[in-house]
Parts: sequence; C-alpha cells; structure tokens
Amino acid sequence: MLSGKRYFQLSLVLPLVFPMILYPFALLSEVMVGLIAVLWVFLAIGGIPYLMLVFLLLIKSYYQSEEEVRTLIRLSPFLYIIIFAIFTAFVGLVKNFSEPLAPIDYLVKTYIVFTSIASIIALCLGYCYVVLVDLFYDFLYVVEEEK
Repeated sequence: MLSGKRYFQLSLVLPLVFPMILYPFALLSEVMVGLIAVLWVFLAIGGIPYLMLVFLLLIKSYYQSEEEVRTLIRLSPFLYIIIFAIFTAFVGLVKNFSEPLAPIDYLVKTYIVFTSIASIIALCLGYCYVVLVDLFYDFLYVVEEEK
C-alpha cells in the first residue's frame, strides 16, 4: 500500500496524466469526446503553470511529513493561482514587447479579466479535486485500518 505522503505526491501528478489516459476512450461516445476536449483545453491553458507548481511542491514535500504534504495539497489551488497569474503576466509582457498588438492599458484590462475568470475556474475545480483526493485517502485509510 502507498504511504500517505506518496499518495498525495501522486495526486499532484494525476491532473497532468488524466487527459492522456482518457484519450483512447474518445471513441466511446460524443460526451467523452467533449469531456476530453475540455480537459485538453484546460491542460493547454494552465498546463505549464501547473507543471511548475507540481515541480515546486514535489521538491518541497520531499523532506516533509505526511500531514505537512496534505496541508500543501489543500493549499495548492491558491498557490496555483499565484503561479498562473505570474506566468500569464510574463507571457503577456513578452508577447507584447516582441510584437506590440494593442495599447498597454487594453492588455492590462484583458489580462485582469482573463486571469480573474481562469482563477475562479481553477479554484472551483482545484478544490473539488482536493476534496476528492482527501475523501478517497480517508476511505483508503479507514479500509486499511479495519483489516
């Protein structure tokens, strides 16, 4: 059985791997195609910042206890929003300096709107995932304890 610490570390990687695992099931139905398309869009938009978060949290969690790693998992949606905001600002600045497309005030307003909407979605989905990971861990722990 996995240790609690390893379980939480693997739960960080699962959102990166899940769309790839579901890809072969696209032939089953149009609903699956839609679900997989949505997951790939989320991965395309937020994949690099999430990969950065996973990398940082895995390094941080290496020397921590199970409870500390569980706390990191619970904080990860907020940490993701911070990394996502910094990453999108950086990409926007680099893109605008290399090829100015619009006045800077328009870009700032667009950035604020995009980041706000994406952050709300990330918080909702992130905390739904964190709750599922926590509940599944508690279920596994209780089942293992009863044996």
